[in-house]
Amino acid sequence: MSQPSDGDDPAVLRAQFDAEVRAADLTVPEADREHLFAMWAEHLPLRESLRTAGVTLEEEPSFTQKPARLGAGVTPSAGGHGGAL
Repeated sequence: MSQPSDGDDPAVLRAQFDAEVRAADLTVPEADREHLFAMWAEHLPLRESLRTAGVTLEEEPSFTQKPARLGAGVTPSAGGHGGAL
């Protein structure tokens, strides 16, 4: 993705918006294009603040690292000997 534009230059904002729409492979009807652009431009400051926040997500452990839970998809057989499911 490209970085937010320098200042509020409408031509730069429009070019960035058009590039992001193309990158997302979206088809925006002409009747909705201005409204979508206005919403996109309104949220640029929030996007930038999130980008610079440096939030690190906690890594989800794989299923082999998680402890087994009773009833987590495996049902013991009635005889308790295992066997085919």
